[in-house]
Amino acid sequence: MIIEAAKEKYEVLAHVFHGKINDSYVCLKSGTGKKCILNIIADTKVSKKLITILYVGSQEKVKTDTFTWMDKLCVELPYYESRSITRFCDNDINTVYDYEKVLSNMVFQCLSCELPFPVLYLALCQQKLNLYSDLDVSIDYAIDFTKLNPSRGEADCIKACLSIMLRIYDERFRQDSAVFRVISKKNRRDAYRSFMELYSDVQNSSITIERRKLSEGVKDFFIKYGHAIFTILKVIIVILAIVIVVMLICQIFLGDIPFIRIFTNTFMKIGTRELDK
Repeated sequence: MIIEAAKEKYEVLAHVFHGKINDSYVCLKSGTGKKCILNIIADTKVSKKLITILYVGSQEKVKTDTFTWMDKLCVELPYYESRSITRFCDNDINTVYDYEKVLSNMVFQCLSCELPFPVLYLALCQQKLNLYSDLDVSIDYAIDFTKLNPSRGEADCIKACLSIMLRIYDERFRQDSAVFRVISKKNRRDAYRSFMELYSDVQNSSITIERRKLSEGVKDFFIKYGHAIFTILKVIIVILAIVIVVMLICQIFLGDIPFIRIFTNTFMKIGTRELDK
């Protein structure tokens, strides 16, 4: 199927969402040859709300294209490979360090998102986050616009983001996450007001984990090689003990320790010349 705009054509590659209000398609954009998400909204009221949010309520220029097709509003949004974070987190997040890296990437995506908060809120409430094997995170914009609410702001998005962050924490981790403790505590107090504040907490709290990671690495090294190191030290101590015993015997019976002479100048006279003069 081909969807035509005034200047572009969109070749439909996949139908990824079907709802009462809108449908979402993965399309190939003819002008650039790149994939995008095309949300086609049939409901007039929701279309008007979204246009107001994108072009009237938003203080910054929104980087998305909109057009009408068959009396429906079409909204072009970025495409990222769909890989649900709730589905793949158990496979990809294996350590507390992985968890904290995912949190950092997740908050950064929300912080750098160029869409208005009401749209971001929908994506977060629907858990439309992708998690990749390298622990990178992206937003899936194949969104259900049924509950679009222009009044949703940054604080609402933060709560929705925190809900995902706390949900994917895995109790199987041997260590507690410093980041998890900080954000869960502040979340209970409803203390966050900006993504920048949340991102700062994630970054700063993870420093403690990195320090602990180093100390645990040293501990693991001694656990792994401790027996060999202890054996080497015992051999060195035995050798030193034997040397000391030999030195004592020489001192007692010979009045001197012969091999220490190699460190002293015993040639005080060579021919007719005395070296101490």
